[in-house]
Parts: sequence; structure tokens; C-alpha cells
Amino acid sequence: MAAPANFMAQDDYLVTQAELLTDLDRKTLVYLYQPLIGAVASALYGSLWAQVKQHPMFTQDRRAHTNLLATLAISLDELYDARVRLEAVGLIKTYTQFDTARHYVYEMYAPLRPEEFFADDLFSVALYDTVGEERYREISASFTVTPVRRSDMHDISKKFTDVFHVTAEVTAARNGAGSPYGHDAPG
Repeated sequence: MAAPANFMAQDDYLVTQAELLTDLDRKTLVYLYQPLIGAVASALYGSLWAQVKQHPMFTQDRRAHTNLLATLAISLDELYDARVRLEAVGLIKTYTQFDTARHYVYEMYAPLRPEEFFADDLFSVALYDTVGEERYREISASFTVTPVRRSDMHDISKKFTDVFHVTAEVTAARNGAGSPYGHDAPG
């Protein structure tokens, strides 16, 4: 896809992240997304991911797109095509602003979790159509987890409060602020 006339190699960009990215996200990108978006878009995502700063300074952390072009050894049109592919599958959002020159902000998003990807009709059918039935089954199986649970087994795992002592002050503070772990603090 050809880049629009207002998208230039000299334009600056900044990379931010909307979500934390994990090693599972990297595996998901390679096996589930790369067949759909292509190797160049996958490499662009990896390059942008490597440039994420926790607290970016808008004017100090910007770089020219020429850096990406050189790193990836691609043309501006290839960069644009890879970027819009990442946008289309929800891996990045692109924002633009013009002050003395045009600049872009690429906001990184984690891939869908594998179970969400396979449950999504659009993504799963597109992957199936791209890789074929046999490869689709192989990929799907590589993301399948088989727990050890059987009917003759009993869960004897200890709970957090069985092992750790929590002071009343911390408990009261957590009850007021909410737990960062998605559940109520032990009481």
C-alpha cells in the first residue's frame, strides 16, 4: 500500500505502550498474527516494542522514521503498509500532531490472548484461510494447555492467608484502595 503524500521519512515518531507486553505476547505475535500481517509488519512491531520507554518525553524521545527505515531495510511505502496492518489487527494505534513539523505517536497494544484469538471468528477464520487446516491445528494445539486435574485428585493447595500474615493496617488500606491483584484483600 502506498504511503500518503503527507507521510514522510523525516517525520518524527514516539512509541508508547497502552499495555504491558509479555513473552507470551511475542509467541502469539509470531504464530497467530504474523501469518496474517506478514513478516515486515511483525518486524516493525518488534522494533517499536524495543523502543518503548516507560515514561516517554514527547520532545526528547522522538526519532525520525528514517531510523525505522534503516533498521528494517524497507521503503517508506513498506513501512506505511506494515503500520496499517498493525493498526487493522489492533496491535497499534497511530496518532498524529503538527507543531513545527508533523510527528506521530505509536501506541502499542498486546495481542489478544490465544484463547481470545481462537474464539474470535474473524481472526481464527483468517488464520485458517492463510495457513490451511493442518497448520491451523498444529498452531492451535501449541497454545492448548492440559491441566493435571482428574476426578480422583483433591486440591490441597494453601491459600494466601494460610501462609502469609497480613497486618490490619495493610488490610484496611487495601480494603479502601482495592487490591492491585483483581480481588479483595485478605481480611
